[in-house]
Amino acid sequence: MRAAIDVLRAHPSRVWRHSTLLAALSAQGVGLDRVTLYRLLQRLEQAGLVRDVTPAVEGKRRSGAFVWVGAVEPSLTISRSCPHCGRSDPTPLPSPALERALQQLAQTLAAMDAATTRAHLTLHTPCARCQRD
Repeated sequence: MRAAIDVLRAHPSRVWRHSTLLAALSAQGVGLDRVTLYRLLQRLEQAGLVRDVTPAVEGKRRSGAFVWVGAVEPSLTISRSCPHCGRSDPTPLPSPALERALQQLAQTLAAMDAATTRAHLTLHTPCARCQRD
């Protein structure tokens, strides 16, 4: 199981599906069965180390695409969420100016004795598909 965590940490911005993570582990000679991997990802999600980025569909369980969010301290992740269809995608920091602004926010919080170890920003913007419609 440590090998799976190492693979996730080595690629913090990559979105992993169960099958691609199993294939990456198999390529390294790690034999991990599907059920064990599902349980590991579930526990990592509960601990706040991975985030399920599968679009929410009413009545269906979200469990398919994960991104590592516990790689760096302090950690900052950004995602885009479409207000129309609910699609959610992890997004790299879009600009150095935004990165500086978020660092300033972290410094301000630390000065207020509210230091954070992890932050997440969700941008609520229409996805490309909904913009076309």
